[in-house]
Formats: sequence, C-alpha cells, structure tokens
Amino acid sequence: MPSATRTAARSRQALGTTGSLVAVVLILGAVKWLQQNPAVAWSLAALLLAAAAAKLTLTLRRYRKRRRKSGAAGGYLKLTAGEFEQAVADLMTTSGATGTRIVGGSGDLGADVIGYTRSGRKIVAQCKRYGPKKPVGSPDVQRFVGTAVPHHHADIAVLVTTSRFTAPALRYASEHNVLTVDGAQLAEWERTGYVGWL
Repeated sequence: MPSATRTAARSRQALGTTGSLVAVVLILGAVKWLQQNPAVAWSLAALLLAAAAAKLTLTLRRYRKRRRKSGAAGGYLKLTAGEFEQAVADLMTTSGATGTRIVGGSGDLGADVIGYTRSGRKIVAQCKRYGPKKPVGSPDVQRFVGTAVPHHHADIAVLVTTSRFTAPALRYASEHNVLTVDGAQLAEWERTGYVGWL
C-alpha cells in the first residue's frame, strides 16, 4: 500500500512539473508571437488597460454608494475633531487646493485648515463637527468673522459643519462674505469632489 501511495505522489509531481513546463512554453510562445505582431500586442494592452479602468471605476462607485448609504456627515461624526479637520483638508486638496495644512488646536484663533486656490487666493476654513441637533449659530460665525480676515488674512473664509446653520448664522455669514458648508453640502462635496469656491 505505501508503494501505491508513493507511486501516486510521484505521478502527481510529474504531472505538476509537466504542467508547469507546458505553461512556460505557452507563455514564451505567446510573448514571441506578440513581439512579431505588435498591433495585436498594443490592442491587447489597450484592452487590459480599459478593463483595469473599468474595475477602478466600479470600485469607486461602490465606495461612493456605501458612503451615501451611511451618510457622509454621519460618518464624520465618528471622527475626532482633529480627524474631521484632516478630512476637510483632504477634501480641499482633492478638490484642487494647494498648500493645504491643518493649523487647528489651542490658540488657532478660529482657523482649522488653511490652503490656497489654484490662482493663489488664501482659504481659511473653520470646522465644526456638531451632531444633527446642534446647529452652528450666529455667535460661532461672528467669532470666525472676527479672525478670518483681520488675523489670518483670508481671501476666502469657509465654515464647514456636519450639522446645519441657523437662519441668523446664515444671514450673518452672507453679510460678511463667509461661505458655509452644512452637512448635506459636505456629503455632496465628498460625493462629487467639487465646490464652487475652489
């Protein structure tokens, strides 16, 4: 019986070796044939590239669908304040801002993220990671207005929140040229990668 087992094992090993040799010969033959037929090689390369691009597009769609389903603003609420600032900085960068950096922390005087538009205009963003029941009020906007331009020399001042803004806050922001991004707009920004001020 052991001799039959050894024979079967040797047969499988020989078959595996033969299969590997055949695969190598086929691959080498295919490479040689493609070298002799460059038009086919280029067509095959283009086909493989298109397949990879289609796979990437499908993966991105699935990711975006999951994010929409879970709610982007809701997902941001799971982040710490510092992580939320980093997420806003990343969104600014992927949307075209340059020189984006986080400056938030103790003594930040209202600026959490600073970056620049393609034309060199300075963006100063303040990030408010608030729950859905806590809107950004007029006092928050007033404090930001008091430092964004006078202290940070912002060309574009933006207040970003996971929540919403009260009517007085929106009115005050509009009067002082502060752009506002609420939770719904934040989710759309993440989905499209586009905001009009960048």
